Order: sequence, then C-alpha cells, then structure tokens
Amino acid sequence: MRSILITILLLFSATANSATITIDFESLEHSDPYITIDSYSEDGFLFTVQNSLLGVRGTTDAWYAGSTALYNGFGGKETVFTKGGEAFDLLSIDVSEIEIPLGSSTVTFTRDGGHSQTFVTDGPFGFETFLFDSRFLGATSVSWVSEFGTPIPQVDNIIINTVPIPATTWLFGSALAGLGWIRRRRTI
Repeated sequence: MRSILITILLLFSATANSATITIDFESLEHSDPYITIDSYSEDGFLFTVQNSLLGVRGTTDAWYAGSTALYNGFGGKETVFTKGGEAFDLLSIDVSEIEIPLGSSTVTFTRDGGHSQTFVTDGPFGFETFLFDSRFLGATSVSWVSEFGTPIPQVDNIIINTVPIPATTWLFGSALAGLGWIRRRRTI
C-alpha cells in the first residue's frame, strides 16, 4: 500500500513545463480597410476595452504595418487582457503607430492595476519590439492606454510565458489526500 501512495505522490509532483506563446492576431487578417470588434480571444487570453471597440487594419489599408495587429479605437481608452485569472509572464510586445500625424506613440502598460511601464515608439511607421521588466512576471491582468495627442498605437506579437501550477501545490495536495487516506484506514 505504501508503494501505491509513493507512486501517486510522484505522479502528482511531476512539474509541468511553462509554454511560451505568441499572440499574433493572424486569425483577424482581412482585406477591408479596417474592422472593429467588441473583444478578441486567442490562446485563452481575452482582450477587451470599455466603452469603445478594438480595431484591426486590413492588408489593403495604408496604415497596415505588415502584420495583422490590434488597436484600441480611441486614444485614452484602456485595453485589458487576461487569461481568466491565471498567472502569466509578459515578456515582450511589438508596437507601431497607426494614424496621422505620424510621430512617436506613447503607450503605458500596467500589470494587475499596479506596476506600470511606458514605451515610446521612435516615430517612423513600423513595428518596434519592447521588452517588459521582471515586474511583469506572474501577472494575472495587463492593461494598456495610449497618451492623448500621440498617434494611436497598434500591438502585435505579444510574447507570453504561461505559468504552470507549481509542483509543490500538487505535492501538498497529494500529501493531504494521503494523510486523509491513512487517517481513514486507522479509524476503520
């Protein structure tokens, strides 16, 4: 019986590997000038914006930056993405300007309503990759907002590490189950 319990503990204590995913919005590719949507979901992540719409430039639009990307329809509105409360590591994001006047877009990303990081594009039209600092590890929600008076930014290629349930959680849970089983055996 002890060997069965040890086997169960070993099975549950095996670590799950994290997975790196890229949210690339390619499923939204189209040839119209642009489309608007209420929300968007990819790889379990949900993108929403309050009191506004999300937009996607089409491949034939003059402001298509070479890759399908998501933008918030109006500057100053907050766009939020989450994975149903699960933790994730936000590693990097590509940002490009989208509207005239061209110039630098200023966009601020905020993790779980706390730590913020601001990126400023260099002005020429096209995507730039920005890296997040270590305080964006283990986030459960990230929002971004663009500064009024700067070109609206569009985002693409969001690189995220999914955070697995720690092995210690499984080990603790299986140990509790084992203790319950042992106690039950003693009372019989």
